[in-house]
Amino acid sequence: MFKIFDLLLSAAIVAIFSVPNANAKLSQMPFPYPSGASGYHFFDDFVTAVTNVNYPLGNQGWQAAANAGGYIGNATAGAAAAGQAGRIGLISLGTGTTSNATGQAFLSLSAAQMYAGIGAITWQWAAQVPSALSTSSVEYIMDMGFGVYPFEQGSNGLGILYQRTSSTNFMAYTSNNGTETTCTTADATHFAVVAGTWYNFEIVIPVAGTSASFYVAPAGSYAYVKICTITTNLPDISDQASPMIEIYKTGSSTTTNRIMNLDWVQGDITFTNPR
Repeated sequence: MFKIFDLLLSAAIVAIFSVPNANAKLSQMPFPYPSGASGYHFFDDFVTAVTNVNYPLGNQGWQAAANAGGYIGNATAGAAAAGQAGRIGLISLGTGTTSNATGQAFLSLSAAQMYAGIGAITWQWAAQVPSALSTSSVEYIMDMGFGVYPFEQGSNGLGILYQRTSSTNFMAYTSNNGTETTCTTADATHFAVVAGTWYNFEIVIPVAGTSASFYVAPAGSYAYVKICTITTNLPDISDQASPMIEIYKTGSSTTTNRIMNLDWVQGDITFTNPR
């Protein structure tokens, strides 16, 4: 009897320490390799202060751009700020109070190129939708993924969008030299954009680099649901796409500033050709 009990106890201990926490960030899980010859792991929690536009953000040296009056700053973390309890290292990107303004955070194009064919890529981040959705009088777009500065959608890149004029749900796109592919879904249960809500996002590109899959999960969940998979117009090595997240107005002249918040970004690349 005691032998059976010992065996059951041993099996339970093995099970506890063998199964990763499904809600853990990738950075908290064991990796098949550290950053090095075979691949690269990226993580940033934005715990450094935002002292000015164009100063490096976070530990990875993101650049900030507040074009045409856009806004960049530290969000107020903690229970005192709506929807931000339990979060640290938040940065805010805003449209500012002028028309056609942009708030952007991006990595150096020369230092962080991400393109189809470099290897298998998994890229994740958490972002909060502004407290008010886009409207015809205060029109804005959230664009999150990879791009080429100044990150004009439809140039070179890929990502997940909130673009009210195309869909009230999250949508995805790829773009190569001005030729764009977009996909939308009518599934409002999983993809409806809700004001003031945090979401986790994911982009997965297989090693062949011939497709990109786009996912959304409610905040605090890693039960990602696929928006779609796109197999055309992925940016290639000549396009020099790098990680970026931005919010921008689209011709609205209102003085209202729409602010999105960014909590963390992480990713893994397994190189096609070890360096």
